[in-house]
Amino acid sequence: MRWLLPRNKLGYNRRSEAHIERPWDKYYKFDESTGQVYTERTTPIQSSDDSGWTRQNHAIARPTLNADTDIGDSDIGGAHSSDVDKSHVRNSDAGDSDANDAKGWERGRGGSNLGQYRRHPDNMKDSTVRNLKGTRSLQDVAIRCILENISDISPETLECLPIRIVERVWYAVDRRGSISFNTWSIFSKILRRDTPNPGLLSYRQTIQNPKSPLYIYANPLSSKTFDFITSLSITVTFPVPDLVKLSNITNLGILEIIKPSRSKPELSQVGDRLIRAWHQTASKDGVFPVLRILRLWNHEYVTGQSLIYLNSFPALTVYDVSGCGFGYDTIPQAQKLGWDLVVNENLLEGFEAACIFESPGRPNHQSRSSSNKRRKEQSGEAMKNLQTLTSRVQLSAVGKANTREHILRKIFSRVGELRKDADLVKAGVNTGDQTTVDNTLVNLVPMASLRLGQPYYSTPTSEALSFIRIKLPSEANAPIQGGHSEAALNKAPESTHMCNSTLKQQRQGVTRNKKRKLDDLINSFL
Repeated sequence: MRWLLPRNKLGYNRRSEAHIERPWDKYYKFDESTGQVYTERTTPIQSSDDSGWTRQNHAIARPTLNADTDIGDSDIGGAHSSDVDKSHVRNSDAGDSDANDAKGWERGRGGSNLGQYRRHPDNMKDSTVRNLKGTRSLQDVAIRCILENISDISPETLECLPIRIVERVWYAVDRRGSISFNTWSIFSKILRRDTPNPGLLSYRQTIQNPKSPLYIYANPLSSKTFDFITSLSITVTFPVPDLVKLSNITNLGILEIIKPSRSKPELSQVGDRLIRAWHQTASKDGVFPVLRILRLWNHEYVTGQSLIYLNSFPALTVYDVSGCGFGYDTIPQAQKLGWDLVVNENLLEGFEAACIFESPGRPNHQSRSSSNKRRKEQSGEAMKNLQTLTSRVQLSAVGKANTREHILRKIFSRVGELRKDADLVKAGVNTGDQTTVDNTLVNLVPMASLRLGQPYYSTPTSEALSFIRIKLPSEANAPIQGGHSEAALNKAPESTHMCNSTLKQQRQGVTRNKKRKLDDLINSFL
């Protein structure tokens, strides 16, 4: 009797049934011990501080390579770079050409788009890559694993890999449009010696609501080996002792401390005492070796007295003090110290005029307008010749040309062009060959820009004031590492008091002489 046989003898086994995947299986889970059905969700927890800001990914905007530029034989994947970059910049659909090129690459033949298959690990899904059949190679699987754990990557991990693999990983990371400061710094250090990549030359991040002390943000930005140049912008209030410790950032090239508005009742934390503290540290330890731009806005206690401390910063070229407590009596003192006064709301135009004419701060408006006109003509002719001076790839800047970060970066590069990056060379930085960014020669040293606080867009046009120094301070005027001696600095604030005391002594001496002469005259008649 067949029906008396057990079910396993009949060939029926409930466990052998194929599991049917249901839509709710991925959301609901079953607990066998309690018999309950539950779901699991991952909710991000907002941190109370910014101690891990270097590993937080954020969206970035990247400049693109010019399609008519030939980079050379340093492309990723072994293809000819001009064809690869054209296909990448124009976002042309690869389709069957990628499959044919990938097959040709496997057979050892060259193609016009060889790098497309090897360059795009993000397009790999299961065993199909753009109409390609078969399993993925071990190299593709390893790169996929690196991308999934890119936040935990270390320099030691990438240094042991071939440079082609590192370039492939960076291309995939940069293509995603989300990157952290830690990841960028590692790749920029390893790939710096190769052909410049737009994503490796600059990094920008904004933390609008800082929650941690200033050293949490400043310490990762410091690099004693000058792997990158730091640009720091602060629009929030930090204690003065924390601001003094900014001198520990050896690679600081641009420093911007802005008070949002002078109408607010709270007092500014920035003043002449802070700059004097920086001066004392620079005189002893030689800090700020590559600081070229110092911008202090809307600080009432920054006065003309701060000018005597600036010669301790050997590379300082632009001192923007718009909205600060400067008076017209500081002009003669600034000229004696080698600074030129510029009253122009457009800092870039004032700096370009100072590069051509040694005294841009003339009171005559007609001469200033004529100088600006001549400056534009000469700069236009000079910019035409810049194309022949470079043998590297041309990069286009991100966003509008009049953004504040772009203006400061352009001035920083212009200073390096005029001085041939003497400050970087003295610090032991290998600047390498130069490239062109928006018709401006720049070196290949990466720059990391960090803004702490809300962006400050308004400009105090009615109180625009800046000092520009094209020539480096001479050793005769700077006995202690480019700065004045402590005795001179201590006597400087008391100069007016000394003058007044000497005048009083002279007046008293004159009156005494008059009294003596009058007594002699009276005695002569007796």
